[in-house]
Amino acid sequence: MILSLIAAMGKNRVIGKDGDVPWHLPDDLEFFETKTRGHFKLMGRKTYEEPNFEHDPGKSILLTSKEEYDAGPVKVVNSIEAGFEYARRMGEKELFVIGGAKVYEQTIGLADRIYLTEIDKEFEGDSFFPKFDRNDWELISDRYHGKDNDHKYSFRFLEYHRKD
Repeated sequence: MILSLIAAMGKNRVIGKDGDVPWHLPDDLEFFETKTRGHFKLMGRKTYEEPNFEHDPGKSILLTSKEEYDAGPVKVVNSIEAGFEYARRMGEKELFVIGGAKVYEQTIGLADRIYLTEIDKEFEGDSFFPKFDRNDWELISDRYHGKDNDHKYSFRFLEYHRKD
């Protein structure tokens, strides 16, 4: 099973502020939906509880240290390993880690791929994508998206694969 991280971040690695993202980029949301559609998504509790985030109950795995956390139809696990094992048992080919910062930190060393949207602006925030050595990764794709009527900032869609 391939383990992929998918995130959007500002130039200063900010991924969130007060439980939400400090930007609105429709084409990045579409990119996220297209990449993750039909795949299991592993997320932390704070990401799960984001107010504007829609979940696919059949394909979401919630990681939390809170015992007995009720997430309704969403699968709840108490360790990264349990999340991986559940996705494997369900026949997943590519598991996506979708946040937040703590989950990215715990999984970046295990990841095979990183899909990263880099926004050309620094943002105030309290959640950050972890630093990683880009020399350990091969840049597979780099696609630029300029500002336009629907996008206040320019950004790049980057795809990295871990070097062997």
